[in-house]
Amino acid sequence: MNKLLSSGFSRILKSKLFRLITALSAAYAVFMRVNIRNQEEYYAIKLPIDMGFFAMAVFIGIAIAVFASIFVGTDYSDGTIRNKITAGHKRTVIYLSNLILVSVSGMAFILAYCLSSFVTGAILQRWFSDDVLHLLLNSLICISL
Repeated sequence: MNKLLSSGFSRILKSKLFRLITALSAAYAVFMRVNIRNQEEYYAIKLPIDMGFFAMAVFIGIAIAVFASIFVGTDYSDGTIRNKITAGHKRTVIYLSNLILVSVSGMAFILAYCLSSFVTGAILQRWFSDDVLHLLLNSLICISL
């Protein structure tokens, strides 16, 4: 399992798709922040920084689905699943390692969104309406989805 995970993580870090989706996640967060800031100016209201902090659920779900289908689908189309089985790995270990790899990459997408949303929101809006415990709880809920 360790060999499968280490080779999978090296594949993920070299993957252009992973970098692209991570960059798109960060760009989507900046877009949401700028959109909220424009709404504040247009309607002359003050919105908290945590207003769009968790608007990532739809985007991240689509991003993980695209990444997982291409990342795991490459194993099937290139025949590496067959090579892993002939090397002595069991199917359950192979599928579990793929699940762990896709889950960790999804958490990386969420982290990229949250960090860029927080930085952009701190620059544009500069205040939270909820306490830190509530934000952490919402973050854990988003990661667990």
